[in-house]
Amino acid sequence: KKLVDEIKKAAEGGKNTFTVRPGNYHFGDSKDTWIIAGVTNMVVDAAGATFWFEAPSGFGILASRRVTVKGVTIDYYPLCFSQGKIAEFHGDMKQVDVLIDPGFPEVGTNWLRGFIVKAIYFNGQGHIIPSVQDWAASSEKIGERTYRVKLREAYLYKYRQDGAEIHIGDSLAFGRRYGHAVKVLNGADITLEDITIHAAPSMAVLEAGGEGGNQYRRIKVIRRPETGRLLASVADLFHSLSVKRGPLVEDCEFSHSGDDGVNIRGFLQLVLNKTGNREILVLNRGYDKPYKKENPAPFAEGTVFSFYDPATLAFIGTDGFSLEKGLT
Repeated sequence: KKLVDEIKKAAEGGKNTFTVRPGNYHFGDSKDTWIIAGVTNMVVDAAGATFWFEAPSGFGILASRRVTVKGVTIDYYPLCFSQGKIAEFHGDMKQVDVLIDPGFPEVGTNWLRGFIVKAIYFNGQGHIIPSVQDWAASSEKIGERTYRVKLREAYLYKYRQDGAEIHIGDSLAFGRRYGHAVKVLNGADITLEDITIHAAPSMAVLEAGGEGGNQYRRIKVIRRPETGRLLASVADLFHSLSVKRGPLVEDCEFSHSGDDGVNIRGFLQLVLNKTGNREILVLNRGYDKPYKKENPAPFAEGTVFSFYDPATLAFIGTDGFSLEKGLT
């Protein structure tokens, strides 16, 4: 909190540079860790600094313009994912015994409860086994650091039936989707450069809403060396959602994700009905759970609608529709 207050004070005082002293900085588990909020025209140099977060917190930049952040390393303690060796399969292979690796969180009932927990297979060399991911539904402790994990689907059985090489002694990584390591919300012309992310509880880098035009240079999402970690990010490595101008992603290294590599997208909305000459009923899929109340409404005032053929996605036209009032 002291560091956040110092950055805020510098911005309010009109300073356009702020240097974070080298060292380790520990943050709590608040969902609202906005390191930078409402700032314009500032460079934050954090070379030599490591920010340690606890899920679901992360490095947040909110409603800011022309801000550059560079040099920081990001990691999590306690670690936001776990992993262990497969000791035994059971029955229809919806249950598997896992010996948790030393130094990683134990995957007991409390660790799993209330979370979407991915289960991702790795071979003995630490490489992901090509397969559709599964999810951990529940677990039971059956020995020292050993858990019988019930998987939500029977994918393990299906993979092996199709010849997938999954054996006793391979590893399972468990990732709880809970918060993002770096999030840029409602930003414009934000630049992140020379940043290293060693762990992310959901997406490693998320940008959502705003004017966009953000730039990401020399970002590394990689496993921390000499730790034996299997994952660097529980979910997407880079995710861009509904910004007006898309991102520039340049000279970055993204690796060891529990989901997508790079995902840049908006939303397609389904027209359910034309209820009048100037009124349509739209199914608003995808923005039913905004990240924060500070996020823009899915359709802001003045939004111009483009229409596409549902079978071919061929462009039809704008047809003159635009919003006179914003929607929530």
